[in-house]
Amino acid sequence: VAARYEDKPAGECLRFGVACGAESVQRLGAGLVDPQKVERLLAQTDVQRIAAPAEVS
Repeated sequence: VAARYEDKPAGECLRFGVACGAESVQRLGAGLVDPQKVERLLAQTDVQRIAAPAEVS
């Protein structure tokens, strides 16, 4: 949500959300994140478009 408020493109919003989520689950307590660790995880996060949709059975 924070990235959307900054008018970031959808891919950047997804990267930021993944990095925040990954950092958040590494500690006890809901929603607690270390911004420096989020930035480090953000640098390691890549978003790629998938050409074909996933099959649902």
